[in-house]
Amino acid sequence: MILFNPKHLWVGSVFVAVLALGLRAELSAADELRNANIALDKGAVNEAIEHFQYALHWHAPFSQSAHEAAEALQEIANQARRDGDRGTELKALRRLRGGILATRSFATDYSDQLTTINLQLAKVTAEEQLALGGPTIGGRSQSELEAHHLSLLQLDPAPDSFWALVVVLAFLSWVSLTVLTIMRGFDAALSIQQPFFFRASSGAIVSFVIWLLALTRA
Repeated sequence: MILFNPKHLWVGSVFVAVLALGLRAELSAADELRNANIALDKGAVNEAIEHFQYALHWHAPFSQSAHEAAEALQEIANQARRDGDRGTELKALRRLRGGILATRSFATDYSDQLTTINLQLAKVTAEEQLALGGPTIGGRSQSELEAHHLSLLQLDPAPDSFWALVVVLAFLSWVSLTVLTIMRGFDAALSIQQPFFFRASSGAIVSFVIWLLALTRA
């Protein structure tokens, strides 16, 4: 009795590869989250902030660890605000914003939160600039400085949805066609099976080129 159709082996291989990548991301995020909480328990807030950012960078679809890391960074910033610790507040907000920007895709998460973070960061940056003094202030008020910093923070655009989608589809096509070429492009004696081998391998090469192109546009 045949339990698995060899013709569909490549589909299973791609599924297993994607599942493995997702599992790797979630386990790494959970590990960084655990290290961050250990650092917090020791009172090492700066170390905790770094680990929370790393956890956020390991964002994967449906990842709870990454979401917890984002919430933790926001709470550290809020607590630092209450404590009057502007340096910690700035660091937490910058790490949170950086993590969010680094994990954006065509299915962008945290978009609403990013707007709030930009407002907070512009306010704290203006306060820090006034506290330090110097010629960069140029006689501007805090509200003027906030508006200036906010305009700079908003310059970074979200990824182009079309090209981000092309990146994903081209990558999946490249991997799938490569596996298909290997599995069905040769016979038992490792002789090339024409014309299937050339069609599949050509498709894999084209998909790879499109993937590289899309990476530069997304």
